[in-house]
Parts: sequence; C-alpha cells; structure tokens
Amino acid sequence: SLVSAQTESRPNPFAGLGIILLIIVMTQMERKSRKRNGGKIIGIDGWLLYFIGTLFGVSIILLISEIISFIYYPLYWMNILLSMVNLTSAIFAFTIARGFLKLDKRYILWAKIYILADVIIEALIYWYSITRQDLFNVEFIGIGLFFSALYTIIWLPYLFLSRRIKNTYFKEKVKIPIPKSSIITVSFFIILNVFVSTILSYVVASESTKFSVDDLERETKVLCSEF
Repeated sequence: SLVSAQTESRPNPFAGLGIILLIIVMTQMERKSRKRNGGKIIGIDGWLLYFIGTLFGVSIILLISEIISFIYYPLYWMNILLSMVNLTSAIFAFTIARGFLKLDKRYILWAKIYILADVIIEALIYWYSITRQDLFNVEFIGIGLFFSALYTIIWLPYLFLSRRIKNTYFKEKVKIPIPKSSIITVSFFIILNVFVSTILSYVVASESTKFSVDDLERETKVLCSEF
C-alpha cells in the first residue's frame, strides 16, 4: 500500500525471521483446515484468511499514516492529494475485506482491481517524485513501490489460482465457520504488522526534512509555471 513508502530501508534480520515464522504457521493452518474438512481445501482459513487480514491491516495503517502526516507535514496540494488517495484506498480495502468475509464472490474481482490500481498509483507517484526530488524522498517512495509490487506479485496470482477461493466462493454453498484459533493467529500477525508499520512511519516522519508553508507555496508557483 501507499503507506509503505514511509518505511525505512535498513536491513532487519527480524523481518526475515518473521516471514519464515509466518510461512510455517500458515502452512500448518492449511494442513489443519484440510484435515478438519475431510481433505477439502475450503472455507476462510489459512492463506485466504491472512489475505483478508492484510486488507483490514492496510486500512488501519493508512488511517494511522494520515494522522501522522497531518501532524508532521504542512497542508500542501500534493500532501492533500496523497491523503485523499490513501483514505480512498483504506475504504476500498476495508470494504473488500468485508465482502470476502460475507462470501460475496464479486469482491474477488474488486480485490484484483484494487491490487493492480495500487501498484499503478505507486509507480506514478514514484515517477513524479523523480522529477521533483526537491520535494520528495525518492528512496522512501521507491521502497513503497517495491513493497506494492511485491504484494501484487504474491497475491494477484493467488486470487487467480487458489483452489480454496474457487471451492469457497464458486463451488460450495455452505458457509464454514472460521476457527477461533485461526482468527487469533492471523490477528496476531496483522496487529504486529500494524504496530511495526506505525512505529516506522512515525520515525520517518519525525526525522524527515520539514518544508515550511512558504517554501511549499514557492514550489507550487514554480510547478505551475512549468505547465
């Protein structure tokens, strides 16, 4: 998502360990789900449940990011535009996640559109930031584009190829309850992700260069003159 542009690029061994732990836990969750359902890969569980959790997490992170941006960055037309994009993205992510939980298959298409739109917007912002390096931290925005592209590479094929999605939303009509243990496990990873993202966003915002309103007004006049 767009908020990932505010994260730092310092190598973190704990992030790698966290990813390995997530893969191990989700793999075990998938096995238990298949055993619980008589060998069928069906129901909101495992990686599908985690994907839904990431959508809820993205919406929360974006809202927190806007609060931090409001505190540390002055009102400027580009900041206002990015805020509108982030808030719209948060609403879409939350709505799509709810649609998945309601087993509404229409939201599978909306999820694909949302993921593609996000990476395209990130690419456009990165392209524009290169032309205005005096106003933007290109490195951080580039990191945002990287994570958005990575999210797309992982989840877009999953939405197209997942047997669990096909069985849950297209073949079976019975709603299978989500195990409480799975909800607790996924919630833990999502809350941890939200916490870490919030801390990093705060650190980046507090340490970044603050432009004054007058400086931004002058930059706006220069930008307008270019057109």
